[in-house]
Amino acid sequence: MAEGRSGKGISTMHEPSVLQDFLILMAVVIPMVLLAEKLRFPSLIGFIIAGLLIGPYSLGWVGNPESVQFLAEIGIILLLFSIGLEFSIEKIMKLRNFLFLVGGGQVVLTILLTLAAGWMFSVAFEKALVFGFMISVSSTAIIMKILGQRRELSTPVGKLTLSISLFQDLAIIPMMLLLPVMSGSGPADPVKITGTLLLSLTGIGLILFGARLFVPRLLKLVTRSDNREVFIITIIFIIFFIAWIGYAVGLSLALGAFLAGLIVSESEYSHQVLADIFPMKDALTSLFFVSVGMLLNLSFFTGHYLIVLGMAAGIILFKTGVVAVLTRLLDYPQRIGIAVGLTIAQIGEFSLVIALSAKGFGLLTEVDYQLFLGASVLTMLAAPSLLVNANSIGFWIQKKLKNRSFITMPLRRLSHLVSSEKLEEAPNQKKLSGHVIIIGFGKTGQHLSYVLQETGIPFVISELQHQRFLQARTLGYRVVFGDSATTEILDQLGIHQASVLVVGTGEFYSTLRILKAAKSANASLHILARTRYVDELEKLYDAGADQVIPEEFETSIEIFSRTLRYFHIPRNVIASQIAIIRKERYGTMRGQAVSKETLGQLPYILAATTTESGVILESSPIAGKAIGQSGLTSVAGIHIIAVVRDGKSFSSPDPEFVLEPGDVVVMVGNHAEIDAALGILGTDLIS
Repeated sequence: MAEGRSGKGISTMHEPSVLQDFLILMAVVIPMVLLAEKLRFPSLIGFIIAGLLIGPYSLGWVGNPESVQFLAEIGIILLLFSIGLEFSIEKIMKLRNFLFLVGGGQVVLTILLTLAAGWMFSVAFEKALVFGFMISVSSTAIIMKILGQRRELSTPVGKLTLSISLFQDLAIIPMMLLLPVMSGSGPADPVKITGTLLLSLTGIGLILFGARLFVPRLLKLVTRSDNREVFIITIIFIIFFIAWIGYAVGLSLALGAFLAGLIVSESEYSHQVLADIFPMKDALTSLFFVSVGMLLNLSFFTGHYLIVLGMAAGIILFKTGVVAVLTRLLDYPQRIGIAVGLTIAQIGEFSLVIALSAKGFGLLTEVDYQLFLGASVLTMLAAPSLLVNANSIGFWIQKKLKNRSFITMPLRRLSHLVSSEKLEEAPNQKKLSGHVIIIGFGKTGQHLSYVLQETGIPFVISELQHQRFLQARTLGYRVVFGDSATTEILDQLGIHQASVLVVGTGEFYSTLRILKAAKSANASLHILARTRYVDELEKLYDAGADQVIPEEFETSIEIFSRTLRYFHIPRNVIASQIAIIRKERYGTMRGQAVSKETLGQLPYILAATTTESGVILESSPIAGKAIGQSGLTSVAGIHIIAVVRDGKSFSSPDPEFVLEPGDVVVMVGNHAEIDAALGILGTDLIS
């Protein structure tokens, strides 16, 4: 037994090389990432370069790269789970048109065009088809990581990109099934292939159905224990169990994890789940980029760098062009199509899986594999810069083309055939002047339009989404379909004659361009803009906004005001405090600080006498009683300043005034007196 307790008998220490590999990896990764950030490059570039340095084809410092790749795969699983968690099945269903039209079109058209290029250069059909598979797939890890950091997942670019990524992940299933068939190592049995595909689709349905019955009950059971460790372990079990089931029915592990995220997103515990896995997900996802760098043979790359560079540039231009053309079918402007194309232009992690499998089946040579791998790494290295500047590049190209290229005009006509109705603007009844321009017909635009119509203030709406455009037109509003960041659409909106511009979309980058274009066309225009986050205020003010309303801060204001209302603080006091806090927060950002003396008045204001109103209901115990007999003044101690009956006010009623059902009693007193009076009334307050 003594010998068993010696160092040699401890199994956890018999592989010190694995620990050594990770120490070396971290020692190289940390300075590379810090250097990348110092040079203002995204951190993933530092990870890829670190992998290049320590990989087996370079310095060879890591003796067991498989362990790094294994952890990287876990990172991808957690990443896809978190993406599914931030969406829901309902949201995915809303994207179904994008999913099949743009996502499916991108994959199919990319493969067909690659086959055509292979035929032109006398490349074998099987090899050209494999290249089509590999080129058509983009990196979900890169796309979602950067779009998430930039808060762009809910923008048109984010939604279209997500649709394409989801379809690409689904398309991996038939691609992997076809590889052994094309190599001759598997029977070309159409019945078997079709059956496997049907099994995979059935598996997705069963996973979603079964897990939605099982997962919420399991989470509810676990949370009752109030044990944080058990909760986290249960979440990890759910992620990998559903991912494993997905893998068993022919899906990828990552797609199974995405389905797990969709299921958990329906749970009331989803926010805590995301908070618990977030640190682990980021750390392990980063290892994926290290593993990509480790796969590249640097000596091969330097010997064939011109070919590799040409392939990388060709892939980026090719994929961008395909997506830019397809998005015109949905009537999105060129800048959005180009931005989406640049966002998905890189080669994906699953492409490398296909490449490795194809090489194993003899469909690709080692030279083919290394050429594609080199081009893939270059597209991944270029991806952060392309994603960050995608909107700017798209806007610049659209401006150069002026929305009238020989490709896009026929597609606009085709899109009108695809749509159920034409997208022509509502006819102008009269020339607009001194009107309000509303950008976006979401909830903000809908509410504002209703109020302006009721008050007789002239307005015109600009909307880029087809369904919202049709909705506004059906309601009889004057609406223009198009991108409000362009001069042509702003002219249609009467920008030179307008008095007020309201940008209600909340999408930061498109709002920024709209503000600059609008202010350039009409310098005297009063502009109000909505945004999601406080840290976007300064740039929008610099772009020309007169007032910016950040949802993040206004939500806290609403919670603050409702809390004070619960304690019967008068509305004018609440309004004054809201004004103070807004000025303090916004003013600090604009260099206008509020004095401490002003803010210091808050406790004294909150302690002041308050007013409240209550309704005498039929069931009220004091209905039919005189004020003097009700106990409101004698017991509760409040002072009644008025009673409102049938629209008529009785000021300072005497004690003999009889209270009737439907009367509104206006009271003044301190908080304790008001609470006592409401108890006597037996009614809720008027809010």
